[in-house]
Amino acid sequence: MPDPAKPDVLIVMDEGLAPPDQHFDPLDAPSAAGMFLPRLNNIVTLTMGSLSYIDAERRIQSLQFQFNPIELERSRTIKFTRTPTGNTLEELRAGLRNLPKRKFTRKPDPWDMTLSLRYDASYTANGDEGPALQAYSHRIDRIAKAIQFFEALVEPVPFVSENQKTANADETPPPPLLVFQYGKRSWQCALKHLRIKEDDYTPDLYPRRFEATLTLEIVETVQQNEQGKKGGVR
Repeated sequence: MPDPAKPDVLIVMDEGLAPPDQHFDPLDAPSAAGMFLPRLNNIVTLTMGSLSYIDAERRIQSLQFQFNPIELERSRTIKFTRTPTGNTLEELRAGLRNLPKRKFTRKPDPWDMTLSLRYDASYTANGDEGPALQAYSHRIDRIAKAIQFFEALVEPVPFVSENQKTANADETPPPPLLVFQYGKRSWQCALKHLRIKEDDYTPDLYPRRFEATLTLEIVETVQQNEQGKKGGVR
């Protein structure tokens, strides 16, 4: 029988052999033919997405996804405008040159993006260690803080500088812009719509699970911001 105290041996792709830097005893896991039978490594490291924004105190607030969204929907609308430039009521004359002229333009709207994010207090990631993180009450508290993060995305952020306060004295400050980081891609976005659905409560009526659905409008990609270029998603 294999020794459970010894580490698993990884398989080299298309070879079926253990890596040369690992040593093993062929008697640890013999097959029916007396050959060594290695075990697969099923541990996969995932890159988790995140959202971040700058609060009224000019501090960066960020939230890492507990589960990456299973789908990411993006859409963009092209507006068509047809404007008459001549006298359309004038009787048509013979020849194409005398037909009423119309101005035809097309203008793209910003990209829209929709995603749904789930958070569950009963789920513990591999990186969660220590007695504090293992306590269920602490995980319930993390769910509450995650909900507060999403609620802050739709709340007005006070103007910081005096010039902004003076120039926008009669206006309600807008909510903060946020950065959506998804692997190597990132976008600066404005939140257009937020829907939070809570599920399964504790005896004190704290949610154990919730789902946040966000509709974002792309302001620019971070790469375009660094290059000084405005536009859509790349």
